[in-house]
Amino acid sequence: MIVHWLRRLLTALGSRATSPTAAVIRPDLSRVPASRRAEVVATHARMMAALPYERITVPGAQAWDHWLRLRAAGRGWPIIVGDDDAMERLAEHYSLSDPAVFPGALPDMVPTLAPSEILREAEGLRFPEIMDRWPDGPDEDQTGVMEDDWEDFPPMPDGPPRLSVVHDHNQKPYARVHILLIPTDQGWQVPAYLRWGGWNECPPPESHVAALRVWHEKYGAELIVLCNDTMELRVDRRPADKAEAWDLARNQYRYCRDIVDQGVGTVGALAGGLLQTPYWFFWWD
Repeated sequence: MIVHWLRRLLTALGSRATSPTAAVIRPDLSRVPASRRAEVVATHARMMAALPYERITVPGAQAWDHWLRLRAAGRGWPIIVGDDDAMERLAEHYSLSDPAVFPGALPDMVPTLAPSEILREAEGLRFPEIMDRWPDGPDEDQTGVMEDDWEDFPPMPDGPPRLSVVHDHNQKPYARVHILLIPTDQGWQVPAYLRWGGWNECPPPESHVAALRVWHEKYGAELIVLCNDTMELRVDRRPADKAEAWDLARNQYRYCRDIVDQGVGTVGALAGGLLQTPYWFFWWD
């Protein structure tokens, strides 16, 4: 019995010793005047410390494999954030309205809400009906303007996804990217834990929660990537036919205009792609 217990303990310790850890992120001071560097370093330290979730740093080329392992481990929901810059931007947005982190926070900024408060607000929201409240973005009738002829695409080949946040513009994997472990077993709750959204045409956190909850229930959508302006998901079930793909594409366009206006060009192209790929991409400029 003792030998068996010791073997398990040594195995666990060995696994922990070789598991990825969080790399230190230091602020870029190259363009900061010497007189302000101490202030910038202190603010950066507060900003990073205010994000309360476990962070793991891995090579960009291995990020997907690590996400799969962390997803199966049940230690929380893993979210691939991206490189150091993406991690800093996410941490900044998390505490932007907190005067304890940013003493210069504007008094008229939306107060910082706890994840539990955001989740409570999301409980009463229905998606896609909530999109009628959003002041930005097209209404339901306007989505027809972007609908062109249906576009067929070949089926997406099997293999790992081409995640946008793990490589640079030359498609070279980053030397390191960061993964956060969020204390929930429901990926659709993650925007609440990160207070993610609410700028420009990007919906507020509670609306993201409502949308992702519906898409998880209907398509098995799982959140993989969340950085400062990008969201990527994997789905277990694709639309059953063209009619359902059209409906889903219209809702996605209202949810995120940039995937059409600055992306595929038409709602028809978006609908055709949704039938062929298990990966969804959203980006807000």
